[in-house]
Amino acid sequence: MKTATWTISLVLTLYVAQVSMATALVEETFDYATGPLAGNNGGTGFDGQWFTDFSTATGTIDVTSGSIAFSDYGTTGNKVSLDFQTAPAFTSIWALRTVNAGISSGDMWYSYLYQRTDESGSTVSRTAEVRLYDGVIHFGTQIKTASSQGIKVRYEGSLGATAASVSIQDGNPYLGIAKFEDLGVNGALASFWVLSETAYDGIKAGGIDESELDGAAVLKATDNTNTIEVLTAMLDQLYLVNATSAYPFSFDIDEFRLGTTLADVVPVAALQPGDANGDGLVNLSDLQILGDNWQSTTATWAEADFTGDGTVNLADLQILGDNWGFGVTPDVAFDEALAGVLIPEPTVGALMGCAALLVLHRRNRR
Repeated sequence: MKTATWTISLVLTLYVAQVSMATALVEETFDYATGPLAGNNGGTGFDGQWFTDFSTATGTIDVTSGSIAFSDYGTTGNKVSLDFQTAPAFTSIWALRTVNAGISSGDMWYSYLYQRTDESGSTVSRTAEVRLYDGVIHFGTQIKTASSQGIKVRYEGSLGATAASVSIQDGNPYLGIAKFEDLGVNGALASFWVLSETAYDGIKAGGIDESELDGAAVLKATDNTNTIEVLTAMLDQLYLVNATSAYPFSFDIDEFRLGTTLADVVPVAALQPGDANGDGLVNLSDLQILGDNWQSTTATWAEADFTGDGTVNLADLQILGDNWGFGVTPDVAFDEALAGVLIPEPTVGALMGCAALLVLHRRNRR
């Protein structure tokens, strides 16, 4: 027997949301076999292979199995581990590779995952640094300098002020994000943000913008250049540096990306259409968000703009309805919707959402 079809006296146009994926100019995921990093030649935006140097120190710089696990941040390949064992005095071990991506104007961003791995509880005189360098350190970020527990950023040879309210040398994974504004302009600003997993989870839905970094970062450091700096193709080199006099000191670096926008260097895991809050479900919580932001003209994904046009309207409602129950047993999702709509004064969006769910439910039970 054919089930009666419920209809809504409005034509709902189906929009297919297509997310434009930004692309890093330089990317290194260390997708190599485990063992010494030196001699490997992969990734994107480089010229030639990795080299390593141990000066008077002893230690290893190896590709080790698996990626740094950081929430649901997208990773691939393995990671690189810089393990400093002994030295007669303060010195460093480092890995370098020539970058083949010139940027002479506009902004430059880079990001990477970081995690300290040695078992020593001490944070004295241990420094993990990522540099872009051709004899002068034009661009660099430091995690833990000799006199602080925090971070620094440099926008040419000098170091900026320290952000040291917390230590991130505690063995937990962190995401570092650096922005160097207005390359080619004297006095431009560099910023370096560090996110914990909790901070990242709080802002990741629908993509991350700079204001969210400012609000969520566990540490932020800034520095102004006093000269004109550019990233010169075939000249600047990426350095990964482990410098200390208080060995042993070891850490992992993973997922290095460099580009001209924040979206280039912080890939956001693809969200299920209709999942406004990024919890992996399309359910009543997302319907509530859509209702609360109904007819907004400045909305983001996290505010139920699934089409990316800045507005919350019928097209977004259609997407939510088409994906209703994702990650949840359909009957549970439906019952949840009917039993849970206890809004004293339902918005137009919430009411329309309920109507759409009735349509979907009847269709699913044919």
